[in-house]
Amino acid sequence: MIRVVHVITRLTLGGAADNTLRQIAAVTRAGYDATLAVGIAASDERFVERAGRQGCRLIDVPTLDREPAPGRDLRAVVTLVRLLRRQRPARDGPHRVETEAKPRPEPGATKLRPMAESRRNCTFGQDRTGAQPPAPDGAGSP
Repeated sequence: MIRVVHVITRLTLGGAADNTLRQIAAVTRAGYDATLAVGIAASDERFVERAGRQGCRLIDVPTLDREPAPGRDLRAVVTLVRLLRRQRPARDGPHRVETEAKPRPEPGATKLRPMAESRRNCTFGQDRTGAQPPAPDGAGSP
């Protein structure tokens, strides 16, 4: 099974929380093993409850916070590196905030096809053999 790990600082009203939860639900329905790493304490309780109702696997990363703090931010990076090494997701992708952002493949890499795409987030998929996974139904639609 292809693993997907989505990382977001917090789930809050007015942020990317709704879109993030929809993406996690879509890739899970499509058969991917999806995990959401999030700073739960900094999140809106309603979104955390909604994620639980949707069956989303949440991993709390308490050091993820919106306000910059070098020491805490370094601990967050270390925690995320450990999480990603443990989870071994198929491929990581950037979180794009720009409107109409289009992903660019790394130099020398095969062309990557978005698994799920919106105007705010892009999640990419490619298993370790280089094969492209099928896009989930409805992925990429607004």
